[in-house]
Amino acid sequence: MGQMHYSRKMGRRFLRAIHRLGGAATSLQLAKELDTLNVNCAASDARRVLQELGVPRALGYAITCNFSRKTEDGKHVFVYRLRADVRVLIARGLLDGKPVQSTLFAGR
Repeated sequence: MGQMHYSRKMGRRFLRAIHRLGGAATSLQLAKELDTLNVNCAASDARRVLQELGVPRALGYAITCNFSRKTEDGKHVFVYRLRADVRVLIARGLLDGKPVQSTLFAGR
């Protein structure tokens, strides 16, 4: 079985956007930030980027997506959340080329 295709660029854009939005955002907010309707694919790309960067999964999924509610016109609203420790890693420069180990222990 071959490698699944994914976009590092979109994955990084997703991570920066959700971090900038405080670690949680609706699919509509992210769609506007990323200029894409395929937010779920962007989240999948972001998960692959985190895996590639060596972010540990021991504490659970780094990015979650949960149904929040239905709008009055019947549209589903989903909320994406970035795990708190991953937000810290991003704030400490994970996406700027700093290795996970150095960002895990920075500022302690």
